[in-house]
Amino acid sequence: MTLAFKDIEFRTELPEIPRAMPVIQTVAQCAPERTRPVRALAEHLQLSDLTEVDLPWGYALGSEAGQVEFFAASGAVRGRSLKVINAFSDERRDWPDVTRVDTADGAAWAIGEKSGRDLMEQSRSLLDRLGLAEDTAAADVVLGQWALLDEEGAERDSGPGRATVRFSYAYENLPFIGPGSKTALHYEPLDKQPQLARMFHVHRSIGDARSVEVGDVERAFSALLADPLLASRVRRRARVALTGVQVGLLALPADTPQRFAVPTLAVEGVIEGLTDSDGRPHELRFGRYVPMASDETLRGAGVAGAELPTSTVQRTRRDQGE
Repeated sequence: MTLAFKDIEFRTELPEIPRAMPVIQTVAQCAPERTRPVRALAEHLQLSDLTEVDLPWGYALGSEAGQVEFFAASGAVRGRSLKVINAFSDERRDWPDVTRVDTADGAAWAIGEKSGRDLMEQSRSLLDRLGLAEDTAAADVVLGQWALLDEEGAERDSGPGRATVRFSYAYENLPFIGPGSKTALHYEPLDKQPQLARMFHVHRSIGDARSVEVGDVERAFSALLADPLLASRVRRRARVALTGVQVGLLALPADTPQRFAVPTLAVEGVIEGLTDSDGRPHELRFGRYVPMASDETLRGAGVAGAELPTSTVQRTRRDQGE
């Protein structure tokens, strides 16, 4: 069974769907190209007495103080300092410049404007020194948050946690989506000063681009409409609603080989009207990466079937009654 477009309820604004979109050739940076960044990051994290270890996905330089890893499939670099990470016994962090923001969901925390600028400048400078600087599409600074709950689940107290500087990437204003194109630097406040605890950078080099036909909006959603999980639930009189839709080029995980980034929909949604084996109502939340062009079209552009995005990303279930 294949769903019809009218079987999907949209609870989010539908983005513009171009009739043609690019397929981008991607190239992983090789180990020799990453030797200097890997060692420079180890030096920045103050890691000494390093031992090189082969890993299934690449290699790592490590010691009791932490490690830096290289991912052969993508050229990604990941590092961490155990000294900084282990300096805290829980999630609470004492930043000198934070602002409490009251929202409909309770208190949230944001880093001060000056401190945010300083963290951004510090991060860009580090990436430049490491040789990992890239043209970014967007950047921001976010604070994690901890919460203390009472026995009934009500929030008694909350506060700021780790600070993260995030960079994202795009091709001609078309964002790369998925886990394989991002940079994140996690900072901890040691003696009131931000210290790098973890860093992860992955963004494959961009080669040739070729255009593929996507078609109209309904054709762009064809792979989602053919999803057997959704179709089977609708057949049982459930409702499928999309709560988020993003158009972009899918970047596969750092440990996955990838030759092409293809036009993809990142969708989030919910299936309502379900009951379990005991008759209790529940809903199923889901996320998908869905190719926007047909398999035939993508193969005509040189994309092998094994490189197409998988449909299912995650599924979570929330009970609605006892």
